[in-house]
Amino acid sequence: MTERPPIPLPEPGLTPARRRRIALILSLAAPGCGHLWVGAWGHAVLAQAGFLAILATGCAVTFATRGGLAATTASALAWIVAVALHARQAADKRAGRVHWGPALLALVPLNLLVEPGLVTRTAPMGRFLIQRVETSAMSPTLLPDERIVVDKRWYRGRPVLHHDLVVMPPPGQGQGPWVLRCVARAGDEVEVRSGVCMVNGVLASRLDSSPPGGDMGEGVWVMTEGELFCLGDNHAASFDSRHFGPVREDSVRGRPLYVLASPDANRLGMAL
Repeated sequence: MTERPPIPLPEPGLTPARRRRIALILSLAAPGCGHLWVGAWGHAVLAQAGFLAILATGCAVTFATRGGLAATTASALAWIVAVALHARQAADKRAGRVHWGPALLALVPLNLLVEPGLVTRTAPMGRFLIQRVETSAMSPTLLPDERIVVDKRWYRGRPVLHHDLVVMPPPGQGQGPWVLRCVARAGDEVEVRSGVCMVNGVLASRLDSSPPGGDMGEGVWVMTEGELFCLGDNHAASFDSRHFGPVREDSVRGRPLYVLASPDANRLGMAL
């Protein structure tokens, strides 16, 4: 009688396919867990750090616009999937060195929102809006090409006070909205003459430089109810109430809160 060959028994331990599957599932549950399970500690730290960085960056814009929420969610989900696929490859010991390059594509949705060259001039949504500073009229308070967060409801139920920053539509066909500083309100008398701005007989500002066009915009204005007299901090580059007169308080669109993005990294998050 011919003896049958023995049936080979499976080697103890997980098969490569199951090992990859477990690493994938763990990483989808929490970025970095799949890498920890396969012993790739350095990759686990990088996966978790990238996920937290996406959340931290998105927090700066999520409350200001739904576009920020969508971009943050898209980037976070894309990062989780990319990390899970990376962990699946890392679980296969025969795959060799695994690169993170494809995972960086997960940052594209968030980058499209915060990159200065790609974000729109004004991104409104809900109570807040992100506005781009177009000119140097408010330098050094605001720099050109900065992004600021504006609270559109700040002046609802509260008056505009002296020295407050205000966002208002530009007169005529100018680009905007504009950011200016209120120097006078209802009941004040403003006199601009000989390079100085006087409010109720008190020096409010020295107009050391001529505004665009060389016209100092001299004159006397008496603010009636609901009127504001607004100037730019950089008089040489500001087109303001010296040219078009007082503005209506009910035309104010909001108040700048802080700097969201700036060419100067030291100004990020600066309160206004």
